[in-house]
Amino acid sequence: MYDICKGRSVLGYCAGTHKTQELAARGFVSIAFDPSFGGESGGEVRNTASPDIFTENYSAAVDYIGLLPYVDRERIGAVGICGLSGMAVTAAGTDTRIKAVATFSMYDMSRDMSKGHMDYYTEGQRNKIKEYLSRQRWKDAENGTFALGSHEIAFDENNEPITGMMEIPQELPEGLRYLETIYLKKN
Repeated sequence: MYDICKGRSVLGYCAGTHKTQELAARGFVSIAFDPSFGGESGGEVRNTASPDIFTENYSAAVDYIGLLPYVDRERIGAVGICGLSGMAVTAAGTDTRIKAVATFSMYDMSRDMSKGHMDYYTEGQRNKIKEYLSRQRWKDAENGTFALGSHEIAFDENNEPITGMMEIPQELPEGLRYLETIYLKKN
């Protein structure tokens, strides 16, 4: 999904267009896009997180917006929202066409997933997670599909990984319920 508003050039990801419209009202050209595998993006692969592809999505958006005749290619920036904040920073580190980055994120999701929230995973727990995920890859390959899992792997009282799909509570704040309708039902 692309949504373009005219002004100066900034690109960003958001579920919907309210942030792009606000940027346009302030004189920016902005483009909102859903990253590959989620939301309104096309294709058949769903429920997949791929940091390298999500980073590439930013460069592809720069390609697109930079070809618009009213965009100054020397003034393109990236906005990263929530989990894609790190991908916006990574894209700017490798794509010199991105001149500025702004992020809106509570935490570093990539670090959180690899080291646990606030770095609580021990080295032993990280090794157990890698072993679990490696075994799961074999199961997925044998089944010809992938199993869904939690955003972050927790441990039980015996220090064993808790596997399986995370359940979403019935009562969620309005903003989270909105994101659920955008992503979970379309994936």
